Amino acid sequence: MEQDGAPRSDPSARTIKTADGVMVGLGDRVFNYYDMRIGNIVSEPDTDGGFAGWFDFQADDRPGTTILNGERICTLAHARRMGWLDAR
Repeated sequence: MEQDGAPRSDPSARTIKTADGVMVGLGDRVFNYYDMRIGNIVSEPDTDGGFAGWFDFQADDRPGTTILNGERICTLAHARRMGWLDAR
């Protein structure tokens, strides 16, 4: 599912707020603007103390996962509006 600014359908799922203010979670497609990559959230955001809000991100064009938080991701719609998808 591409998370494109629409509210999540399951409010009980663990979510994280993106830099553009949208709640996303496991399975959602997002844009990692720190390294300009599109990919999926592949783990639920953590809720434990020092790791709260961190999750695993799998980029479409890179093997392995990266640990990120909501401060480094945004929806694909926001990335399009900002022109970041064209800059890759």
